[in-house]
Parts: sequence; structure tokens; C-alpha cells
Amino acid sequence: MPIQYIAILLSFSLSFVGGFIFIPAILHFCQSHQLFDFPTNRKVHRQAIPRLGGIAFVPCMVISAFVALFFLNKQTNNVSLQVTLRSFVFLVSLAMVYFMGVLDDIIGLKARNKFIIQMIAAALISAIGLRINSLYGFLGIYDIPIWCSIPLSVFFILFVINSINLIDGIDGLCATITFLILLSFLYSHIVEASLVYAILIAGLMGVLLPYLYFNMLGGHKIKRKIFMGDSGSLSLGFIISVLFIIQAEGSPMSMAFEKGLFILPYSLMIVPVFDVVRVILVRLRHRKPIFLADKNHIHHKIMRAGFNQHQVLGLIIGMSSLFCGMNFVLFNDFQYSVVTLVCVDIFLYMGIHFLINLHIRRHGEYVFV
Repeated sequence: MPIQYIAILLSFSLSFVGGFIFIPAILHFCQSHQLFDFPTNRKVHRQAIPRLGGIAFVPCMVISAFVALFFLNKQTNNVSLQVTLRSFVFLVSLAMVYFMGVLDDIIGLKARNKFIIQMIAAALISAIGLRINSLYGFLGIYDIPIWCSIPLSVFFILFVINSINLIDGIDGLCATITFLILLSFLYSHIVEASLVYAILIAGLMGVLLPYLYFNMLGGHKIKRKIFMGDSGSLSLGFIISVLFIIQAEGSPMSMAFEKGLFILPYSLMIVPVFDVVRVILVRLRHRKPIFLADKNHIHHKIMRAGFNQHQVLGLIIGMSSLFCGMNFVLFNDFQYSVVTLVCVDIFLYMGIHFLINLHIRRHGEYVFV
């Protein structure tokens, strides 16, 4: 096995083991200090559950990645462990989002304060040149001037962060969707020989599996069940948004943009991103605040149609797989343009929601759309 693959596997394995060490410790800490996510009318669970599982994500990723990079450097003497400006700013921005999530899980923060911190972190990322500088012909747009690129990139990062955060509504959903997105990015970076990013991604993927065990399989013993909280979902959203920009950036300091490699992560993001757009439009239509928490997200709607949490998880993963397979075939075999793909995805998503609404009406419940 090539040494590069061993380093990636090492990062994944260390994070995997670290998750099974840290998450039980976090569980014990939450139970000792009564740090629970209590049930409300808006939430699905009916018992108080510890909510700090996401605290393990970033440390496990960073520690395992640095160990794997150190191992690779010792074996090849070709990988420098020097921290670049980009790496430093990324870690600082990630730390801002991460610790903001931790504070929110422990003491609670106002939505406005969280939004400001997220905006500062996104602005730092854009300020160092990690930004969307081209749409590569989408809607006829190619190069984007910097005065437009920076706010577009900040908006994109904020949108993805909150899309991932809002999909965290039932057991396993956010972590599973995120794991699949990271898997597609891992494949892309391996193909493009972008080893450092591949090692980081593998480190984050490794800790998600222990979390899924305690979040889902550990649920039959309620004392071993845990939620990721904002420390986890916001950090995952931030990392994924930056990975999207890195892949699409196409600068000499990053991998070249490949539309074919971009199809899979884009397709896996359709459900959370389209759902946020739909919810915002519905709230505007009914003249409600767009940041108002409700139970109109796709996982809530499918549950109102009569399915349990595990069935909802399976259905949404099935939807994501459908978009992946369809987009891959349309793009590679039929040579559809990206604009056409997006239009097809929108109509298919609308059709799926039409079927969900029909099923809900059969249960005699009101449908907002």
C-alpha cells in the first residue's frame, strides 16, 4: 500500500479510536453537570439527552491529522509541517465557530451574536484569498471581481453552515449526510493528489462513526445516547463550506477545479440546502421571521407523514443517493450542463415535496408547503 494511503488511513483510525475515548468522557461530563438538550414542542426527542457530542469532532480531526502528517514527513521527508497563512487563518476561523458552538451548547447565545461570529470567521477565510472567484460558466458567468467575490463567498459559507445546522433534527441525519459529503471530497482530493486535505478529511470522518454509534445504536440505552449540539453541526458546516470553496477555487495554491468531481458533493448538499431555501420562502410567504424556529423542515414533514426517525433517515439518504446517481448520469453520460442539472434537481425536489404533502394530507394534517 502506498505510504500516502497509509497516512490517510492512520488519520481516520486515530480519529475513530479517539472518538470512542472522548465521547464517553463527554457523556459522563454532561450527566455529571446536567448539560442536557431538554424536549420541547419543536423537538423530536422526548427525554433529556446530553448535547455536547460535537466537542470531540475538531480536536480528533486536528490531532489525528497532525500525527498522520508527522508520520508521512518522517517516512518521505517530502511533506512539510510548516503552518501556512491559509492553514493558520483556517484553524483560527474554525476555532471561532467551534468555541462559539460550545458556548451556545453550555450557556446559550443569542442568534444575532452567533451570526456575527460566523460572519467574522467567513470574512477571515475570504480575506486570505479562499473565495469563490469564478462560476465557470454557470448562468454565463465566469470570473468574478473581488468586490463581488468576497460577499458572495461570505454568504455561501454562512448559508452552508446554517444548512448543515438545521438538518440536525433527528438521530443520525446530520452526521450521515456530512459523512457522505466528506467521503465525496476525500475521493476528489485523492484523485487530485491533494494529500494534506485528504488527511484532514479522513480525520474528521473517523470521529463521525463513533458519534453515530452513540447517537443511534447507543440509543437503546438512553444513558449512552448523545447529540452533537451546535459545537458539532456548526463546525461541520464551516469545514464543508470551506472544502467547497477550495475545490471550486482553481488557484495555483489549491487543486484544479473539476466539474465531474464537484457533482457528488453538490448532489449530497441538495437536500439540506434546498430545504433551507424552501423553509425561508414559506416563512416569507406567511410573513413570519426567517430565523423563526419551527417544525417545517423536511425531516419534520416526513415524520408527520407517519414515519419514524430511522425510516426518515433512510428516506432522506435515499433521496440524496437519487440526486447523486441522476446527476452523475446526466452530467457524464448525457453531457447536461450544470444549469440544466440544477433546474432538473429543483423540479425533482419540488415533486418529492408534493408527494410528501399528499401523504401528510392523508393523515389529516395541515401542510404549509
